[in-house]
Parts: sequence; structure tokens; C-alpha cells
Amino acid sequence: MSKRGVDCEDASSSGQPPVKKVQFEPIRIGPISTLEEMDIKVLKFQNKKLAQRIEQKNQVEHELRSRIEQLEKRQTQDDAVLNVVNRYWNQLNEDIRILLQRFDAETADESESKNENEATTSFLMQLSTWDKEELDEKLANRVQVSKRAVAKIIQAFDRLVQRNEKITMILKGELNNSNGDPIPSLDEAVREANIEIQTENRNLTEQNTKLHAKYHSISLKISELQDAVNGKETEAAELRNQIDDLQYELSKVQSRNDKLENHLLEATEKVKLCQQMHTEDGKEKDVIKPEETMSNVSQKKLDDLQKDLEEAKELANNRLQELDKLHLQHREALKDVEKLKMDIRQLPESVIVETTEYKCLQSAYSVLYNENQLAKTQAQEFQSHLSASKNNQQRQIEMMETEELMVQKKLRGEMMQLEDALSQIRKEYEMLRIEFETNLAANEQTGPINREMRHLITSLQNHNKQIKGEVNRYKRKYKETSAEIQKLKKEIEDLRTMKHHHSHHGHHHHHSTSSSSSHHSVNLSSASSGDRGVCYYLLHWMRGGGGSLFTREHMKIGGAVECGSRLLNGLHS
Repeated sequence: MSKRGVDCEDASSSGQPPVKKVQFEPIRIGPISTLEEMDIKVLKFQNKKLAQRIEQKNQVEHELRSRIEQLEKRQTQDDAVLNVVNRYWNQLNEDIRILLQRFDAETADESESKNENEATTSFLMQLSTWDKEELDEKLANRVQVSKRAVAKIIQAFDRLVQRNEKITMILKGELNNSNGDPIPSLDEAVREANIEIQTENRNLTEQNTKLHAKYHSISLKISELQDAVNGKETEAAELRNQIDDLQYELSKVQSRNDKLENHLLEATEKVKLCQQMHTEDGKEKDVIKPEETMSNVSQKKLDDLQKDLEEAKELANNRLQELDKLHLQHREALKDVEKLKMDIRQLPESVIVETTEYKCLQSAYSVLYNENQLAKTQAQEFQSHLSASKNNQQRQIEMMETEELMVQKKLRGEMMQLEDALSQIRKEYEMLRIEFETNLAANEQTGPINREMRHLITSLQNHNKQIKGEVNRYKRKYKETSAEIQKLKKEIEDLRTMKHHHSHHGHHHHHSTSSSSSHHSVNLSSASSGDRGVCYYLLHWMRGGGGSLFTREHMKIGGAVECGSRLLNGLHS
């Protein structure tokens, strides 16, 4: 029980049905006293099995024989159809050859005649020897031979038509002889008869072309019908396959029934043996009851199996009836196809001419001819345009290639120049980098000096502002003194004018000029007193230790430093 449970779990987990195992029923030989009895029972069992196998083999042989008979009948039918096709095809080729000989046309090639002779001989033997690929090639070659023969007939007919037209033209007197001499006139009756025959010939040629068109349309219809027949044949093949499957299943059921019958026979024999053994002990009634039950069970199984067999036989009979119906329909369809072929070959002219399909084909042919002419003209124009465009394109390509070479040369020269400039720039960059590094080192050393100079410059700027204030004040005083000087000059001039007249007035004028000059020197001394204070401040700072750092280069920063330098120059001088 545990083993079966594990198998069920594995099957449910994998999602697949469990694998069916073939089980052989054990056979009980019974009590054995000697080896001879065991050999006898084993031989009996083997004989039973061999008899069963022989019966199965006989049934299979009977079924295979019936199947072989059916296949042989089908093969004979197929051979008959192939022979009919071959005979008509050979007759067609013979008729075409006779027509060619009648028209005095050129004979076929040697290869074509050889192929025709081979095709007209043992056709079925060749089919049996050829493979599928060879069969397709040979049949295609034969179709090509027939097509070429038909084409030669059409060419010969066209030649005859052209020849007849030339003859009619000569008879009418429209053409001259090859030597240039006019042909003598014939009887009018002969000419009229010739003209009538020519018109009839033309009508016949037109009717022939119409018949060819009708034949083409009817051949298309036949091909459609052939496709329908092929579809029916595929359906019939599918039904045959289904019948084969049903027959296979029926054979399985029959073999199973045979096995069950053998098991029933063995069971009945065992029951009889048990009855014989129990009759010796006087228990016949107890033995009859299980025999009846076993027989009842086996009878039920046999009834079920017989019902299944009857149903399978009914299904098989229905399938066979359907297949027979399909075979009959196929044969009727083949007969209809043959009738249609015969009707196509013997169609009247009036029917072909009056058909709408012929008229449609004629109109379509005219339309297609016009379209073909237009397409030819357009193709010629396109070819001329293409040739012109190709020439232009080649010229443009050559110009572009030359321009590309020139541009490449220019680019190479520019690249060389740029590489030289880049090398020079790199050298200059290295020099500037070295100078920058030296300047950085010098700036790092002169950093505190610059700070002190900045403090000095700021102090000097402040002092310069104070000096500027004083200068503005002195400018004001200068303006006032200049105004006073102008006044005094006027007074001096007045006094000079008066001096000639009065000497007293001249003495007084001398006294006033001396006082004004003394006043002006006082102003100058007072104006220079601020500058002297600045100079004293600078001298004091230089004496205190700042003179070593204070130079003219540092004094050139700003307007205040210029003033300081001027003061220093004045002091040194």
C-alpha cells in the first residue's frame, strides 16, 4: 500500500499519467510429484499459447490479403488511367508530327525525337524505375516537347498565312516580280476565287485564334475543377486514414476478445477440475453454485464484448459505405471531366465567338497591347534618363574625388602648421610656467614687505588728504592775496602817476610796496610750513629704521607717494 501511495504522489506531482506496466498473470500448474509431470504441463501450456498465436496470425494474414487485393485493384485502376493518358498524349504528339510534316516545317531536334520515342514505348516500366525527382524532370521534359511542337505548328501556320497573303498581293498586281518585271494578268474568275479563298482563310484563322482563347478559358475552368477533385481526394485520403485507424482499433478489440475467450476457456477447465475433485468428497451442490456464478460473470463480460464488437462493426460498415460513396463520386467527377474535355475539343464556332469571356479577352488584349506599347516607350525614356543620370553621376563622383584630394592635401598642410604652432605654444607654456613659479617664489618672499608698504601707503594717503586740505586752504589764501596784489598794483600805478607830480606821494608809495612784499613772504613761509612738517615726518621715520625699506620704486604707488618722493628730492637737494 505504501509503495502505491508513493507512485500516486509522484504521478500527481509531475502532472503526467502513470506509465502502464505490462502485467503477466501467474499460472498455477498445481501439485507436481515428478519432473515429467511438470514438463508435460509446461508443454500443454506452451501448446495453448502457440495455438492462440497461430489463430492471431491467421487473422492478420486474412486481413493483409484483403488489403493487398484492394491495393492491387487500385493499382490496376491507376495503371489504366496512366495508360489512357499516355495513349492520348502519344496520339497528340503523333498528330502534331503529322501536321508538321504536312506543313513542310522544320523537323524537331534529335533530343526531342529521342525523348518522344522513349515516352511512347514502355511507359509503365519507366515509371516503376524512375524516382520522384527523375519522374518530375522527365514529365516536365515531355511537356516541353509537346509545347515546342505546338509552337512550331503555330509558326508554320503563320508562314502559310504570310505566303498566302503574298500570293494574293501578287495576284492582285500590287507587287512586282523579283526581277522587276510586272506579272502578266490572269483571268478574273481565278482572281475572284482566290480572293474568296483568302477571305475564308482569314476567317478560319480568326476563328482558330478565338477557339484558342476559349480553350484557354475552359482549361482554366478545368484546372479549377481539378483543384476541387484534388480536395475531394484529400478528404477521401483522410477518411481512409480514419478507416485504417478504426480497423487497427478493431484488431485490438478482436485480439483482446480472443484473449478473454482463452481466459474463459481456462477458467471453465479449472472449474471442471475443481468439480471433479469435489465430487470425490461428495460436495457437488457447493461446487455447482460457484460454477454458476462464474459462468454468469463470464457471460456478462461476453455480452458486453459482443455489444462492443457489434458497435465497432457497425461503425466500420458505415465508414466503408461512406468510402464507397466517395469512390463513386470521384468516378463520376472523372467522367464529367472527360465529358468536359470532349466538349471543349468539339465546341462550335458560334458558341466560342458569342461568349462574353471571349469578348472580354479581346478587349483586354487590346488594352494590354496599348499598355505594352506605352510601357515600351516609357522604358526607352527611362533608359535614356538612366544613362544620362549615370553619366552625370560619374562626372560628379570624379569632381568630388578631385575636390576630396585637394581638401585632404589642404588639411594635411594645416595639420602640419597646427602641429608646429602647438609645439611652439607648448614651449612658451613651459617658459611661462617657469616664470610663474619663480614669481610665486618671489611673491612668497616679498609678502611681508608688501604688507608693510600697504600700511605705509595708507598712512601716506591719509596724510596726503590732510595736505590736500591745507593746500586748498592755501589756494584760497593765495586767491585773496592775488586780489590784494591786483589792488595794490592799481594803487602803485596810481601812485606812479602821482609821483611825477608830487614827490611826497612817491615816498609814500615806496613804503607801501615794501610792506606788501613782506606780507607775501610771510604767506609763503606759512605755506611751506606744512610741507616742511611732512618732510620732517618722513626723515624721522627713515631715521627710525624704515628708511632701508622705503625706496623710490615703492613711493611711485598713487598720487600721495609721488608727493612724498618730490618732498624727499627737495630735502636731499
